[in-house]
Parts: sequence; C-alpha cells; structure tokens
Amino acid sequence: MRTWLALQLARLCKDVGVNNTLNTAEELGETCDAIIEEFPALKVEEVVLVFKQISRGRLLPNLYGALRTRQLLDAFRAYEGEQRADVLEKQHKAPRDPALQKRGSDGRPRFKPILATEQDLKDLGIWPEENK
Repeated sequence: MRTWLALQLARLCKDVGVNNTLNTAEELGETCDAIIEEFPALKVEEVVLVFKQISRGRLLPNLYGALRTRQLLDAFRAYEGEQRADVLEKQHKAPRDPALQKRGSDGRPRFKPILATEQDLKDLGIWPEENK
C-alpha cells in the first residue's frame, strides 16, 4: 500500500505542478506513512477519489506550488467528514422493522377486524350476562 500510495502521490504532485515540496523519496515516504497512520481504514478507491478532487481544485484549491503533509491530511479529513460520512451512514443504516410496515399513515397500528358473533363471545365466556 505504501509504495502504491507514494506513486499516486508523486503523480498528484506532477499533475498540480508542485515542485517545492514532496520531491524526495524520503518526503513522499513520510507523507504516505502519515496518511496510512491517520486513515488506516481508507480504501484505495477513496485515495484515488481524494487525489482527483485535489487535482481538480475541489479539495485544496490554492496550492501555490507547494503541497505539504498537513494539507493532504486536511484534505483527507474534509473528504472523510463530507463524503465518507454519507457512505458509512448508508452501510450502517438499521434494517427496516417489518412491524412498522403494519402501521397506518397516522402511525397507529393497523388492525384486522375480528369477526365474531354474539354467540361466539358467549361461548368464550366474554359476553356480559344480562341482569334479570
């Protein structure tokens, strides 16, 4: 992962015209380590997406020829706070309760009518006796 990330980071630096920073293997390696340590659950697709957004100016619009580790970490934090939160919410959304589907539009439970005659209720012993 570290080697691939270093290669992608080098391509990003070339794409955005950064020539003052992150130009040695040591600097690239330290930045990759920082990203991996700070965001261990980040997927490869997400790294590619963040780097594309940086190169298009959506994340970090004003680089001024310099890209620092802190700026990259801030971009990943911004991505995580905005876009990744939506993805995680969708993944961890509670399943729909089937009991709630048995409710009417007013939120009250729907009931099926009980069809019993007076004699059925008398046979069950729940029909009130007549007072004589």
